[in-house]
Amino acid sequence: MGRSVSPYEASAFIQDGMTVGTVGTTSSGCPAAVFSALAERAKREKPFQINLWASGPPGHGVDGILSERNLIKRRMGQQSNPILRKAVNQGRTSFCEQALGRFPDRIRAGFFGHMDIAVIEATAITEDGHIIPSTCVLEAPVYIDRADATIIEINTCCPLEMEGFHDIYVPKLPPFRKPIPISNTGDRIGRPYMEVEKDKVIAITTSHRPYTSGEPVYPDQESRAMAGHLIKFFHDEIVCHRLPENLLPIEVGLGATAEAILQSLAVSDFHNLDFYTAVLGDGILHLIDAGKVGAVSATGLYLSRKGYGDFFKKIREYRRKIVLRPLDIADSPEVIQRMGVIALNGAVEVDIYGHVNGTHVPEGVISGIGGGSDFANNSYLSIFLLPSTRRRGTVSTIVPMCFHVDYPEHAVDIVVTEQGLADLRGKDPLERAHLIVTQCAHPVFRPMLEAYVKKAIVHNGGHEPHVLEEALSFHGGMKGMGQETFSSSENRQEAHGPNPLP
Repeated sequence: MGRSVSPYEASAFIQDGMTVGTVGTTSSGCPAAVFSALAERAKREKPFQINLWASGPPGHGVDGILSERNLIKRRMGQQSNPILRKAVNQGRTSFCEQALGRFPDRIRAGFFGHMDIAVIEATAITEDGHIIPSTCVLEAPVYIDRADATIIEINTCCPLEMEGFHDIYVPKLPPFRKPIPISNTGDRIGRPYMEVEKDKVIAITTSHRPYTSGEPVYPDQESRAMAGHLIKFFHDEIVCHRLPENLLPIEVGLGATAEAILQSLAVSDFHNLDFYTAVLGDGILHLIDAGKVGAVSATGLYLSRKGYGDFFKKIREYRRKIVLRPLDIADSPEVIQRMGVIALNGAVEVDIYGHVNGTHVPEGVISGIGGGSDFANNSYLSIFLLPSTRRRGTVSTIVPMCFHVDYPEHAVDIVVTEQGLADLRGKDPLERAHLIVTQCAHPVFRPMLEAYVKKAIVHNGGHEPHVLEEALSFHGGMKGMGQETFSSSENRQEAHGPNPLP
């Protein structure tokens, strides 16, 4: 109690040039009171900047208000706020995006240098001095371990019943690391709290910030069509004995397509479904309510305003099904591969040979790769879903060549658009090109893409033939899309994080 201070007093510990680590998503888990006070200080003091590490990505209450005051010198992790994104793409803020499954290890090993302060939102502090996280865990345990000091912000709007959701297990660094003992999605292997050295806690403050994120996302016709293709594919795989009847643990992101998939699963004949994923959205709660879910493993909640209302009303029921883990466990390549996770990720564009751009438009980065690469590269099935066009049908998302590649062809098994599904397993590049163009491209753009493939074969031949000048011309229509189409983590039309689905 002697360390209990106001948010403004807590923010005074954060000084110019410091490196600060925090966690949270745009809808929950952010210690916004401390960072709001930090932005308020900036109005009264001489200019200062900090280095901010956060995978979340946290919402406007952290990234947005700090960027408005030009307080972020260097940003590490993943971002989604349009104000920060603009600063990054204009070169005013340095941004180092990270594959999130490896992010905690790299912090723990000291790859990125020294961390001064961790700022963490909590539900409560136990009598023994342990921290009960709020609605997100993410990389909080490694920040608490590595930082010189910790500021804890207790959000009194987070019900005490959150205790028991969390499973905090911290792996050791090589060469002392042991296998992570998770065999089933719901396994608990750690403790329900985070441990902290008491002398490191320099301030404890409180906030009363309701979980009032955006409105629910509803599927449109395109996303329902994609979900239909995917459900049919699952049934076909079961018939061919390549999937069990309850599928395998599923990783799914957020947004209209994710909601369409989850709604389709809710009315399907699938039962006892497991989800081993990074973030948990409204649709998974609805599946639990429908009695379709065995267990859910995630690292944080990403719910709508209504979703949080439903969650808190039935919090004890959901605690029987949901486990919230640290990021390096939720996105662990070892666990993803061993459990045979089915990875469902979104994309900005896919080229004819199966390479995927998930993070960039011509103006620059959208958000960062997040946890998508952890799941895509280690999953039993790596599936990418995207609409075949954007900008009301004027821009094709199926292109001759991606101008930025986040996922090489070797990490892509299936491509789905509202037009159809291309199964790329075991196909050579020209076979993949034929499938992607005929099954996934919009009919308006299909003749152009077919003509491109023929011309590339005639003029260059080879393994993956290209005509570079023509390939690059396909991206002209994407200019200007960076802010208007993909700034969705704030309005929930597109997904955050590690696993965006349009």
